[in-house]
Amino acid sequence: ISKDVCELEQLISEMLIYASFDNDKPEINFSEESLVDIVEKQVSNYQQFEQKFNIVNLLGNERVEVDRHFIGRALNNYISNAIKYGNGEIDITITKSEDYCQISVTDNGEGVCDDFKCTIFDAFSRGDVSRNRETGGFGLGLAIVCRIMEWHGGSASVVDSKNGGASFILRWPIKQISA
Repeated sequence: ISKDVCELEQLISEMLIYASFDNDKPEINFSEESLVDIVEKQVSNYQQFEQKFNIVNLLGNERVEVDRHFIGRALNNYISNAIKYGNGEIDITITKSEDYCQISVTDNGEGVCDDFKCTIFDAFSRGDVSRNRETGGFGLGLAIVCRIMEWHGGSASVVDSKNGGASFILRWPIKQISA
């Protein structure tokens, strides 16, 4: 009963967060940030797990305008999913192309089936049987990520990874700032 109560509290909390994001756009505080610092901070939150993290920075020391809190939250969701559904190796790549910057979180798990890719960012969306009550979550995390990326004028997506798993991508317009 105690476990079920905790699970219900967690569900209610996530539903309230998602509902608040749906109704009122929170204040987005864009500031000049180093994406490398944001990535390294999020990775440090998972040092207790036996994961191999590989951070590839193709952006250099360039700083970009983002809301540090919300990009961190979106990235945190991607990393926690990569830990849950991957097999121990996570690549995080920071890139820039034309007027966009991108953070990709790639795992070496079983990946996401093609049928599920088109609905994975919908609220309460859950994929195969591995994404069930035992693995946790309620299908709101990726919907929240999608909303955060909308606020940044960008997108959230998933593609197959070269490692056999999934590669989840955060992509938004870059506003270059001299370093």
